[in-house]
Amino acid sequence: RQVSEFIRHLDQVEYMLTQLAEATFGLLPTEGGIAAVKAVWCKTGKEQKDDPEGVLYLTDQRLIFEQKEEIATKKV
Repeated sequence: RQVSEFIRHLDQVEYMLTQLAEATFGLLPTEGGIAAVKAVWCKTGKEQKDDPEGVLYLTDQRLIFEQKEEIATKKV
């Protein structure tokens, strides 16, 4: 049980580090990441179809939501 919890925690840390590396913002010089989770920005308080999806970052200094946009590409 402890091993599986430890592996789950490592997976969460890996996800956070990957998302921070892909983020459009940088961490402040003294800032450290704590967590990153997939999130939906519910503008009205209830989830709507067009609400933006993204990642919610928690650092030791900030809480940041960054929208992830899919870029449509057209083959010619």
